[in-house]
Amino acid sequence: MTERDVDLTRLLDEFDSRSDGFSEHEVTSSVSELIRAGREAGREPNLALRAESMAFGFVENYTHEATGWGTYYGPMMTGTNEAGQGYETPSIRLVTPEMIEYWESRSAEAQHPTLVLRYADLVWDFSPTVCEAAANIELARRIVDSTVRLSQLEKHRFEASLVTELKRALSIAISINDKDRVARVRDAILSFEARVEDDTRCGLWGFSFDSLVENKRVELSSEAELSLVNALEQRLTRFANPEGGGLDPHGAEAAAMRLARYYNRSDRRDDARRVLLTYSVAFQQAAKEAEPLVASAWLQKVYEVLHQHGLHQDADELESRIREFGRRAVGQMKQFSTTVDIPKEKLDAYIQELTEGALGDALNRIAAHFTPRRAQVEHQLRDLAEKAPLQAHMPRAISDHDGRTIATVGSLEEDLEGRVVSQIFQNLQFESMFLEIALERLESGPALSAESLSDHMYESPVFPAEHRPTVESGLGAYFRGDYLAACSILIPQVEAAIRRLLVEQDSPAYRPGRNGSLRLRTLDEMLRDQAVSAAFGEDVALYLRVLLTDQRGWNLRNSLCHGFFEPGAIDRRTANRILHILLILALARRVEPGVA
Repeated sequence: MTERDVDLTRLLDEFDSRSDGFSEHEVTSSVSELIRAGREAGREPNLALRAESMAFGFVENYTHEATGWGTYYGPMMTGTNEAGQGYETPSIRLVTPEMIEYWESRSAEAQHPTLVLRYADLVWDFSPTVCEAAANIELARRIVDSTVRLSQLEKHRFEASLVTELKRALSIAISINDKDRVARVRDAILSFEARVEDDTRCGLWGFSFDSLVENKRVELSSEAELSLVNALEQRLTRFANPEGGGLDPHGAEAAAMRLARYYNRSDRRDDARRVLLTYSVAFQQAAKEAEPLVASAWLQKVYEVLHQHGLHQDADELESRIREFGRRAVGQMKQFSTTVDIPKEKLDAYIQELTEGALGDALNRIAAHFTPRRAQVEHQLRDLAEKAPLQAHMPRAISDHDGRTIATVGSLEEDLEGRVVSQIFQNLQFESMFLEIALERLESGPALSAESLSDHMYESPVFPAEHRPTVESGLGAYFRGDYLAACSILIPQVEAAIRRLLVEQDSPAYRPGRNGSLRLRTLDEMLRDQAVSAAFGEDVALYLRVLLTDQRGWNLRNSLCHGFFEPGAIDRRTANRILHILLILALARRVEPGVA
């Protein structure tokens, strides 16, 4: 075994002799202090010190997929350094076969179950990757036995961590098909929850039900199963009771979801409906005292859950309350704004560069310039994440003017596509004033008009000739300042142009309908067709979806056609974007076969 110095041996003996529970962080901190003191004395840490320091720095039950380790344990910290290079601490790449051997020896030598558990579990988890061979099955047995011992201590540093460790021990006992150890972990789980259960701490109750009742690989007596079900029923009753301050809708949800799954599996539909409605009532009661924005979000979640379980009528009865809270929530939302100073000479030069020369050339430059580039937006998101990491991790809910949640956007890591769409939409809002100034500059001369713009557009084959009077009617409304009429006329013409583009490229414009009919593909379906990307590029295809059909973006087509817009929301800024789409479509040209 690797030689340890006196100070490290003394430190490990101190932890070994403790009769209470302690956290892995305490071990890491103590070993790190020894390493620091040694370096101050001119000594670099040997294998034993490095192995001990790393052993207790890894995070169990690691769910972040970005590391690519494929292991149960992961790094405590990941990030990017000043050079833009990723790092992880501690890293499995620094674990050597010698460290694995050291940990295996320590798992047999150590006495305290916290130490034995960590050493043995690292060997079991890392051996296939580091040593390219499975660990000895004895390590799995040590994991299970030390976890059971740890659960029997009277004092625990973090009860929630032990819940995770008990679940891990159960899965390992099942994986090695050790029925005796499966039974011992089962009993340890039941005993531990009975000692630590606490209504105010959701993670300290219900885990026995999750691990045992819902696990077919665990033998559980009917009496024990009934006891766990009854315990959940009693909690649901307590949590859904507004009297005496006992109302806890989130606790009611946690109990009800477990019970609903159980009753549905047992084909007890009436009981499943009963617990779900109890959960619903708990949130309806809590909503009365909550802020409207919070209440609206709560009831929308209940609405979704009831629908998912087939309780459509019960869910629909919540609609009026959701609308009520949504309208009240909108009144509480605050608007944030900022001011950006742009020197007039710089703005004038910028607009001059966009609009100079022949009208067609200027319109083509505007079409290209105001199209967002996905790569630039992703870079912008990464930069914003470094400056405001908390915002990058927080999900967002997007609401309409009634307070109804119409879309959600996850964190940057989990929902890059949603973040890109949302950021493009925000950028479009900011850039709208520049697009407006550029178009106004063209209008101020004799060049840009409904007729000249129509002539420019109809150089492209995607605009059907028979639609030209309708297009010119929409353009006329735009130049008269009737932006609602302009958008109402021109958005369908955009859809017709996209459909014509698909036909020109032999892509399907129809899809099967009912009763043997053929239906037109929706605009969103067409914008996701490869024909659009092939003609204009991925950036334009994404931009068109953000602008026209994506609920996380501007969603102009759907909002207008379904009447979602507030009065006055269709303004020049909106119409300018529709005009910009027409300019992009006007770039399309027919390429004859054999012509590059």
